[in-house]
Amino acid sequence: LPQARPDATLADSQRLALREHARAHPGHDLLLVLADLPLLDSAAIAGLLAQWRACAPGTDSLRPRVDGAPGHPLLLSAAAVRSANLLPPGAGLRQWLDPAQGRHATFDSDNRAYVTDLDTPDDLRALRIALAPAAIDWPPATA
Repeated sequence: LPQARPDATLADSQRLALREHARAHPGHDLLLVLADLPLLDSAAIAGLLAQWRACAPGTDSLRPRVDGAPGHPLLLSAAAVRSANLLPPGAGLRQWLDPAQGRHATFDSDNRAYVTDLDTPDDLRALRIALAPAAIDWPPATA
């Protein structure tokens, strides 16, 4: 479901995703994946899902951690989707993930796919260096 508000914040989009998932897939866990994780592949997703299956019953969320840095994707239990749906205006998942607010699990990994994103031109330069000699570029825009 596209975000209809041009002034929407990340938190607004997160709340929209939670509401839509709860409506369309009640009772199902949710995997939230960022669009700018260029190294994320099926092996990384399989590793996350294996960790999820090993979590204690009642775990609200799971996310990878690489060198102490929180990564993505984020897995939410169906119960967590329902409770996170109650986020107040302006609050996003970052606030909800506060350890005092639920049973949030992490797992340590050395897989850089979980923390390699493309937020800045420096991120793109670093990716090009890391993947050289492969060419990393976007196709030219068409009018």
